[in-house]
Amino acid sequence: MKLDTPLKKAAYVLILATLILSSINGLIVITEYIGMITTSHAGKGGYIYEMNVERRFPVERWAAVYGLAVAVGFNNPQLQTLQGGQLEEENLIFDCFQEDIENEVYASTVPREQVDLTNVQVPTLAEIDTWINRSASEFTSATNTFTQTIQVTLGASTYTVPATYTYKVNESTPATFATGVLKDGQGRLFIVAKVVDYQTGFNNRIFNYQLLVPLVSPGNPQVWYFWPDPNDVCPDQGNGTDDRAGNVEGNVTDESGLPIQGVIVEVSGRASVSDSAGFYSITDIPVGNHSIFAVKEGYQVYYSNVSVLEDETTIHNIVLTQEVQENPYTDIGPGQNDNPPVTPNEFTDFGPGEDVGPGQYDFQPIIEQPKVIEGQEIIITLKDLKRKLREGEYRQEAIRILSYRDSTIQAIYKIDGNLTDIIVLDKAQSAIPPNGEDQLTITIYGSKPPGIYNGSILFDGDFNYTLPVEIEILDKNKLPVEALL
Repeated sequence: MKLDTPLKKAAYVLILATLILSSINGLIVITEYIGMITTSHAGKGGYIYEMNVERRFPVERWAAVYGLAVAVGFNNPQLQTLQGGQLEEENLIFDCFQEDIENEVYASTVPREQVDLTNVQVPTLAEIDTWINRSASEFTSATNTFTQTIQVTLGASTYTVPATYTYKVNESTPATFATGVLKDGQGRLFIVAKVVDYQTGFNNRIFNYQLLVPLVSPGNPQVWYFWPDPNDVCPDQGNGTDDRAGNVEGNVTDESGLPIQGVIVEVSGRASVSDSAGFYSITDIPVGNHSIFAVKEGYQVYYSNVSVLEDETTIHNIVLTQEVQENPYTDIGPGQNDNPPVTPNEFTDFGPGEDVGPGQYDFQPIIEQPKVIEGQEIIITLKDLKRKLREGEYRQEAIRILSYRDSTIQAIYKIDGNLTDIIVLDKAQSAIPPNGEDQLTITIYGSKPPGIYNGSILFDGDFNYTLPVEIEILDKNKLPVEALL
């Protein structure tokens, strides 16, 4: 370009400067722009692929806690040291949750006794950002996190507090697990989370609460103390008011028969924690048929059913199966309707175990063993098999068969239903020694078109049992992702 006059030169410089400033401003204002992704996709000619690109931010100023919060008359402090970005399953064992009202879990950076509840207030978002040392404009600030409100009743007062919701399985818009913030009489902020009915959480485990806590001192671990509403009033253990009630008790063991301490066992909204001998006892359960589940970290969640009769005790022993870490490249995250034996929580500070109530029973208890075949002599450690996987993937499951017979038994394994080429068993039969066990490994292949395939695994020979199976094969190009944060 030929610039013949100083005026033309000046005009050119002005235009160039304007273009540069506009470009910079565009990069700042426009939130969607072209970038480079350092990955690859193995595609085929003639196919059309859809690729979703997700931008994630590190959440170093927050941690997440989730699990079960139950009341079983347990008074020991509940606390956990958390790091930035940490996800921690914490099953909380409290002394009391008042019945027939909404319950909450509270979290503070000082023990409950040091929290001044005489003049509780609602903090502003600016106060919360100051507390966590964040600017309101930052992505992980309280201003950008607590964009909703919830109502919380603490004692006799109800507060509308800044809040946010965290995700769970099959919930595209979070609306179940709420976390809010309150301020005590000394100006110290503390967290509140609502306790809900038992839910399938973001990772397919059973929860009734999820909460977010900030890391007040960046880069340093933070101790958080968890407690219920101290104003809750509960009846004494073993002195319920239901006129037609019974009890459930039993022992919790692993697959080798060793007792497991610290297992939360729940029936009809009532809970107990197994002691050092693996014993648990739940009293004053309404008469009828109920679901029962048991949870402990490192083990699959136990599901079964139990019958409760008036003024009688049902003996229900529980066998927990250790959780096997699955291949992260083939696990696509089972859906909300899956009910696999899941993974529970570990507690080493439970103290001397559970009070079983006044007196001894002078009647013969009803025996109801979980997943028992042929008069309580055979136990199968899987109630049913419901799994999801994508086309072309595979996964494995292990089932253990425990025999309490005094003689060797023959077990024959067969597949029934439209599961051909989807399920393969590692053996067709086995001999289980007296008071011994055997393991059946099941390999599931995503070798058929997307759809739901049903059938059964038949156990035959010296005993008979049918294990229901439901396998859902998903489109290989669609990957559901559940995340808490």
